Formats: sequence, C-alpha cells, structure tokens
Amino acid sequence: MRLPALLFIALVSACPMVGAAMTAAGTDLIFLIDQSGSMMGKGAAKGTANDKLGKRIEAIKQLDFHLWQSALAGYVNRISVIEFGGRKAKNPQHKLHVTLSHKEIPAVPPGQSPVKTLERIKAILSPIRAVFRGDTDTAAAMALAQQELNHFKQNPPVPGPGAKSGERTAIVVLITDGQPYARGISEQQQQQEIEAWTARIEEDANFKRFLVFGFNDASHYWQNEWGAFWRSVATPDTWSPEGLAFLIDRDQDTVERDQDTVEKIHEVLTELIPPGATTASGDIYTAPAYLKALSFTIDYFRPYLPASEIRVLDPAGKRLTLTDRGEQSAAIYLPHPRPGQYRLRSANAPYRAHVLPIYEQARLTAPLRAVKQYSEETIRYRLEGRGPDGRFVPQANLPPVHFEVELQTPNGSTRRVPVIYDQGSGEVISQAPEPFDTPGSYRLTFTGKTKAGDGTESVVYRSRDDLRVDNATPVQAHFVSPDVGSELVLWRGTMDVPVALGFRHGHTGLDLPVDQVLASGKRLRIGWFATGDEDDDQRPPVELVENGTRLTANLPVDFGQTRWDLLWEAAGIRLRLDPSTPDPWRSDIHYLGIAESGDLWLGPEIRVKEGFRVLWVLAGVLLGLIVGLILLWRFFLVRWLIAHSDKKYKRAPKLTYTVPRNPEQGSKEWPLQGVRTKTEPRRVILAEGDTWSIERFRIKRLRRPGNKVAVELRYRPLGAKKGVTKARLEATNDSAVDRARHQITGLPDSQAADFVLFIGKSGW
Repeated sequence: MRLPALLFIALVSACPMVGAAMTAAGTDLIFLIDQSGSMMGKGAAKGTANDKLGKRIEAIKQLDFHLWQSALAGYVNRISVIEFGGRKAKNPQHKLHVTLSHKEIPAVPPGQSPVKTLERIKAILSPIRAVFRGDTDTAAAMALAQQELNHFKQNPPVPGPGAKSGERTAIVVLITDGQPYARGISEQQQQQEIEAWTARIEEDANFKRFLVFGFNDASHYWQNEWGAFWRSVATPDTWSPEGLAFLIDRDQDTVERDQDTVEKIHEVLTELIPPGATTASGDIYTAPAYLKALSFTIDYFRPYLPASEIRVLDPAGKRLTLTDRGEQSAAIYLPHPRPGQYRLRSANAPYRAHVLPIYEQARLTAPLRAVKQYSEETIRYRLEGRGPDGRFVPQANLPPVHFEVELQTPNGSTRRVPVIYDQGSGEVISQAPEPFDTPGSYRLTFTGKTKAGDGTESVVYRSRDDLRVDNATPVQAHFVSPDVGSELVLWRGTMDVPVALGFRHGHTGLDLPVDQVLASGKRLRIGWFATGDEDDDQRPPVELVENGTRLTANLPVDFGQTRWDLLWEAAGIRLRLDPSTPDPWRSDIHYLGIAESGDLWLGPEIRVKEGFRVLWVLAGVLLGLIVGLILLWRFFLVRWLIAHSDKKYKRAPKLTYTVPRNPEQGSKEWPLQGVRTKTEPRRVILAEGDTWSIERFRIKRLRRPGNKVAVELRYRPLGAKKGVTKARLEATNDSAVDRARHQITGLPDSQAADFVLFIGKSGW
C-alpha cells in the first residue's frame, strides 16, 4: 500500500529549479562492450576466453541499484550500449550493434513508487547480454559513441518533477581485452582513428571521462603493448598514475576481492555517477549527523513478506515504519534521521536491507562561470540544511562540522583553501580571495566532516566542481589626462575637464589599442563626484569616444554655484568609469582596474580650486555698480528730487542778472523751476558802450531740505584768461530782504552788477 509519505519522499529528494534554459543534473553513460571471440572463447579465439561467464555484462546490470539511488536523489541519467562487431562483416550478427540508444532513467517523481522505479531500471538494462560478434572494431564503435554523445549534447533533459537542475557529465566506458581488430582494417589505422576520436572529444566541454577496463588473456595484449596505449588515451586521473585505465586480472588464484571484474567496474562507476558510492548494507548502519534523509530498501527472500517480519530499528531501538511495499521489496524513507547505529535486520531475517544516505546539498555559488586568468575570486558554497529557508545552521546538539576545500590546479598540484562558515550570509566562504594565475581546468573539492565521540569521521557535505580559467591579457586603465596630482581651476564653480583614458598591459606596461581591449559594441562613460560623496549619482556621465588608441571626452564639472570656499583651499573630486555592461571587455582580457587608484572603476583624486579672477570680475562688477549709482544720482535722481520739491512747495525759482546803471540793456533772467543745470555763455553790453563777456557760465541747482532754493554760479570775469569765479546763493522766500544776491566784481571803471536769486513762491 502506498502511503502519503511517498509524496514527501519524492519532494524532499530534489527541488528542481524552474526556467526554460534549465537542464536536469545527471550523467550520460555510453558503454562500449567487447563481444569478440577472445572475450567468449569462440571463433578464431576458440579456447581463449577472457570473460566466458559474461562478468562485463553483469557489471553493467548490477549498476541498477546505484542508478536507482541516483534517481531517488533527484538525478536524471541516460544510458547507451554499443557492442563490438566487424565494420565490414557480412553477417548481421557480426556487425556493430547499438543495443541501447539514449535510454533515460528519470528522477523519481512525486507519488511514484521507488520500487517501481527500480523495476523499470532493471527492464531498461535487460537487453544487454553476451553475444558473439566476431571482430573487435574498437574505432568503429567509438564512431557510434560519438553519435550518441552528439545526441546527448543536442537534447539535454529538462528537469521534471523531483529532478535537480545542474550540469551534466558524459562518460564513455570501454570494456575490452585490449587489442582492436577488424578484417580489412590495419592495426595502425585502428590506432590512428582511436587517437583522433579521443583528441576530438577532449575538446567537448560536456565530456568528462573516458574509462577503459581491460581484461588480460593468454596473449597478454594489455601487458605487452595495448595497456600503455589505453593508458595514454584514457582520461588522466591525478589520484592514479595510470589514469582511468584499469587492468582486471583474470587469475582467480591471485586476484584480490577489489580487483574482481564486477566489483572493480562497480566501484569506479558508482564513484563517478552521483550521488557517489554512499550505500551501505549489512546488519548495522551508523548514520552521521546532518543527514537530509535515509532511504532503506528491503529485498524479500520470498514474495509478499509480511510487514511484521521486517524490523529496522533506529538508534533508540524504535522500529521504523514502512513507507512503501511491493511484491518483492519494501522501502522506508526517514527524513532528518538521528545520528547513531541503525539495526537493519536480525539474524536469519528473511530479507536483505540496503541503506542510501541522502546528504544535504552543497552548491558552489561563486565563482560560477569561467574565470579569467590573474583574477582573484572569493569561493562561496551554499549548504542545504535544517535552518531558515532550508539553509545549513550549526546545531547545538550535534557535533560541529569542519569544512575543507581542496583546489587542484591545471599543473596537478593541490592546495588547501581556508574556509569559514559565515553566519551572516549562511554560506561557507574562503577567508581571502583565491588567485587563479594559471590558465586551464581547476577542480574544487568541498567536504564537510563531523567527528563522532569515538573519533570516527564522517563526510556529511561533499561537492566536486570544475572551474575553467581562461588565458587572459592583464589590462589596466590609466588617465593620460587630467594629470594625476594636478590642480584644476574652476570658473564660478564650473569647468570642462578634458579626459583621455588609455589602456596598457598590466605586466609589461605597453600601451594597448582600444579595439583590443573593449568588446565590440561595448563602451565606457565617465562621471565625477566630490570626494567623500561616493553615493552622489545625480550627475549624468558622458560617453568616452574612441580617439586613436585612447578614449576621450570633455567632462563638465559643475558644483552649481561659485565655490568661495575653494578660493584659498582646494577640494578633491574623483572620476568614475561607468561601463555599459558589467563586463565590457573582450573575452581574452582580464581587467585589473585603474592603475593610479587600484580601484576597478574609481580614478585617483584630482584637486580643484576656484580661480582668483572671479574676484577681479566681482570687483569690476561692484565698481560698475557704484559708478552707475553715482551717475544715476547725478543725472536723474537729484533732478527728480529738485523737481519734486519745486512741485511740492509750489515755487518757480529764477536767477536774474542786472546792471544798475543800465538795467534795460544789461538785465537777464533764467527760470530754474525743475532745472538741475543751465549753461549759457553770453555777451552783455554795459553803460557807455562797454561790454562784458560772461564765459564758462553755469547755473547748478543745489538740493536743500525744506522750502529753500540754492544755486551754485560759475563764470569768468571780463578780460580774465584763467580761473573761474564760483558763488553759492540760497533763498528761503521771495521778499526783497531775504533774496540772495551776488555782486559781480572785475567790471571796468568800478561798475556794479548783480546776480539775484528769487525763490519764486507762488503768490509773490
């Protein structure tokens, strides 16, 4: 009976990410099986059988349990099987044969019985069997493998219910007794075709492993010649000097258990197919702390075994409840199990039990893409766990987890990267940015280990990630202008700064053209901000334009007002580059930042100061204002005040000139109402024919408070060549007593003449 817990089993196994571009995580497996006579003791190799019992077939079929565990853990795996035959064989039985072609084993979806999934996997693998096909045309089999690889690459599986999202790994497994052979094809041609194939697939980023399992026979193909060849073309492995090429010795008298055919193939492949070799079987299983779940599989010794006869006990001795039952087997899914010993069966129990520990996932979050040479990157891992949002949080009642990261460089050396658990982000991060100076493929191996009270260590988090470091040219930007350390002079708080930006090799210092640094269509802009005000983004940047080998622009710097505070003390501004995209550089460029500042986008500080010429201009403006006010007073305001006073007091002042002895001939009158100045040179005829010339004559009204009239006279007496006589007259009314009089001096024969000022009061 299927219980509701089945839904929970599949849901907690994996939570696929949603997105059109997502790919299901898992492995694409291609098996190349040698079905020649030397493997089976038939045909030309009659009497020599390297695998008469078909252990190579059994090894593949016994992967069913691990593939089932992988499906339970949320991985989608696919499998193809190609059998050796002859390229030019006439008998169809002796030709190469594709037994399985891209058969998919999906992750266990919600609601589906895990037992049914195992039965489906067994059915998929059932067509594989030992069949005599004559020749050993390994090269032709590899050509078929290439077709399968291309199909896998062009048709990535989309994560379905219960499946994880992530990268896929392609693995080709060759099982042979060593020497290729095909009628009509020379051994040299076979070798060249195999070498060409292995060289071609190494260029495929999705391809990860080419494994060879070799069987030894009486001819010693592997030991005499072909073992060295297969080791040379198999994928290198830093943990083994022979790489991923394995000799399986068929001498049963000396062979050890771990070299047995089935166990050796199973041991290697289960380590490569996620979740790795994590199963346990027997009577006792010790669970470490921080497991996500335990998945128990119970295989019956007889059909329909009663549930009462199945006793799987937790560390407290409590019996675990079955979550799924079938005709031949049953299952238990236990989330967040207690650490300690689980008893799987008692003596003579009528079943066999297996345990699959399901670990919380450790996912590399940075760096995620290819890294450029010479860059320094902080390594970050996000861990699943029992904390908020499904994150890892150390548990007080559980032993601590010690995290380690081992970094393998392209040259094969390894180094330990110190990492710590960052409580703020909930991630495990490297304590310092890690340098990647050598181009090539790096491997990151992350582990989280706990130590039990008896000193036993258990790995509870594990992640292996490949990282590509691309060969790159280190490039620095540098400001050709303005000069670093120069002092720019503002004019009323503004100026245009001519900016010229260049690029140079970070190691040699040689200048590099712009088109060799920036990617096509990418551009940079330049802006500025006052030192200490980095968050100011109100000023829009201007675009830098390619000009020869440099980028140039006129950058307007405007503080919005005259900076009087900068007349005597300079302030700082910083130029800021603004890229059109986060990574505007060509793919082979590693940008090191701005040479003068060491920052990625911020240039060095430039000093600015207000120019002193603004003071001279201000002084000129003030002087002009003063002169304007004086002229306004003199030529307009005073006259207006005089006219306003005459109107207010209803008067019409006048100035007269009289000659007492000849008043008719010598009299003259000047009206002064609202008048500021009068100038009138005049010739006056005196008594007895004498004349008197009034030269440089001027009447100027003087402003006086109240009902008063005052004038200033200027004239030159008769015969005088130099000098001017000045006189002031002031009258307060029009009475004869109080009128103002000025007697003219210097007339011939002591004649007398007068200037008389009258106030001209109305009614007078």
